[in-house]
Amino acid sequence: MLKPEEAQRPYTVTELANEIRRELRPLTALLVKGEVSGMKQGARGHYNFTIRDGVSRLDAVLFADDARRVTTLPEDGQVFVFRGRVDFFGKSGRLSFITDQVEFDDVGKLRARLEELKRRLEVEGAFAATRKRRLPFLPQAVALLKPGGRLAVISFHSLEDRLVKNFLREQAHGHDDLTQPLPRPFEPVLQLVTRKPLTPSAQEIAVNPRSRSAKLRIAEKL
Repeated sequence: MLKPEEAQRPYTVTELANEIRRELRPLTALLVKGEVSGMKQGARGHYNFTIRDGVSRLDAVLFADDARRVTTLPEDGQVFVFRGRVDFFGKSGRLSFITDQVEFDDVGKLRARLEELKRRLEVEGAFAATRKRRLPFLPQAVALLKPGGRLAVISFHSLEDRLVKNFLREQAHGHDDLTQPLPRPFEPVLQLVTRKPLTPSAQEIAVNPRSRSAKLRIAEKL
């Protein structure tokens, strides 16, 4: 600490920088959780990046020796828990979090497992273009809808209408294949707007006889 008589004169920049570093020394072995951005590796192997949340950001550095010891290097957009200390660099005038350990948070651990599974499946050829199949049009149409959007389907044959009816009922009740003794439950994604199909009136049939067998069913995306 500066002596009382020395405090009466202005600090030099170096003196103030050293004072700041001394005050920051107790801030060691801290745990900080945040999202990584701006990850860059320097010529000497050090990594510079930013840790941020919805309000604040903190410059951080992972030195090359520590980088070789961590199991996972941070990537932009991922959330990690970092261990380290706070330091102030007088030459650059920057306060940084010196990281020596990196761990996924709970969500990150799950994401890492999913990414590992994705890489393994890619190696096995599971995502090859030759193995892709087009989605049936009804599930595809539901997937394209936003909440509140409506799906309207007109069928002209009883078999077609039965397929549409069963699909809409399954998506509205949250069970796959209601004809089975033990249907598999899932979260409902549709709400039926028409419990029974809408059919053309006698006047419409007179104008367009082909509409006689038409049935219209409507559902809304939850």
